[in-house]
Amino acid sequence: MTSSAGATVAAPVAVSARPLLTLLAMLALFLAAMDSTAMGTLLPFIKGQLGDEALYPWLMSGFILASVLATPLAGWMADIVGEKTAILGALLLFLLGSLAIWYAPSMQMLLWARVLQGAGAGAITVTTYVIIGRLYSAQERGKMQGILSLVWGLAAIAGPLAGALIHQLWGWRTVFLLNVPLCLVIAALIAAAYPRAAQAPTSPKRIDPLTLLAFAAFLTSALLLIMAGSLRLSEASRNGWSAVLAASLLIQAWRVYANKERSLVPVAFLSERRYLAPALATVLASITLYASVTLLPLYLNGSGHTDSVEGGLLVMAAALGWVVGSALCGGLTGKIGFRLPGVIGALLLLGGTGLLMTLTPAAANAMFALSQGLIGLGIGFIATTALVAVQNQAPLERIGGYTAAIQLCRNIGAALGINTMASLQIMSLRELEGGHVANAWSLSFDRSFEVLFAMTVLALLCALFMSSRPVRQN
Repeated sequence: MTSSAGATVAAPVAVSARPLLTLLAMLALFLAAMDSTAMGTLLPFIKGQLGDEALYPWLMSGFILASVLATPLAGWMADIVGEKTAILGALLLFLLGSLAIWYAPSMQMLLWARVLQGAGAGAITVTTYVIIGRLYSAQERGKMQGILSLVWGLAAIAGPLAGALIHQLWGWRTVFLLNVPLCLVIAALIAAAYPRAAQAPTSPKRIDPLTLLAFAAFLTSALLLIMAGSLRLSEASRNGWSAVLAASLLIQAWRVYANKERSLVPVAFLSERRYLAPALATVLASITLYASVTLLPLYLNGSGHTDSVEGGLLVMAAALGWVVGSALCGGLTGKIGFRLPGVIGALLLLGGTGLLMTLTPAAANAMFALSQGLIGLGIGFIATTALVAVQNQAPLERIGGYTAAIQLCRNIGAALGINTMASLQIMSLRELEGGHVANAWSLSFDRSFEVLFAMTVLALLCALFMSSRPVRQN
């Protein structure tokens, strides 16, 4: 299997080792996904031990921010030094972060350790998808991406349960300490089994430090501005971060205009319809999923409809739907192309958000579970289709950068969904309470659900612009 530039990809070299390498990549992804889901269960115990209530929410958001920032860099590094070196470096970062969490004596140190671990988790996620993209042909990638989605689904279910069980037996720090030997074993096996990097860049590339710093500043300031309401940033702080946002964007534009190779996200990804349509659909689908699973438990619990356990079980329907949707979609893209699976996914999202928009707190739990299941199925179809579409239409020598770009869209959608919709709900609640409107609590969520429905309409439009061609034969 060769690229247009003549660089051979790893698949034919490692055919005999593919099952082992696939298993190791899935285990690495499972570790990263488990830690992102287990933290929600452990937060109350960590806060009770270390205190500092102003900082503990950042154990989640700091992890996400670091993952987002690591995504394009990890994809770029996979293209430059090869996916084998990239995954080993990602595992090392994750190991060091986990070890630092186990040791951290204060909330401040724990926060920085979580940032380090988040960077490792983001890099593991990207390089895992790159490895699968390298090892398998275009016809096989759809099925394999569906299998990788099973890992996310399993982690979404097992992470909180395993975290709570391990905490009860040995304490919350042990949850993260166990990552150390597991990372060492996975890294050693990958180092031994993975062949020497078979792909080689057509020309030497160097990381442009100014572009990298500007990109990090852009994402950091953008996410902080999105979270400004929940963080209660002052007007001066918002103005300052707005200035950073504008300056970082201008610096990136200047550097990339002078040399397109400096762009961390491939320029074609942002300009060509075959990449842009799946990218936007992924962002919108991620907004819908993450906003719904964040808002629904609050909505039901605040309305006295369910307790926290029941709300969590309802949200689990979305994770299971994602797994099923990915598995179903994985086998379709190679037969019917990308547009139809994308449209099916968007229609499922429309059905889920439309149902959610019409339900009242008195509705049966089965109806809420159905809405979440439809939303999960929808993002399963869209996320898998978009990833396979981008990988199969990207230059093979740049598959790492393109994979990182589509993963970045998913992460940005998650951040936008959680923070933007939560801010909308809070502002709506204040407005309704100020007007002494009856049922202000439930009505404030209704507005957010209506916006999510509108998001899925836009996702459908993006899906209609996806390529209808089947995957390429390479």
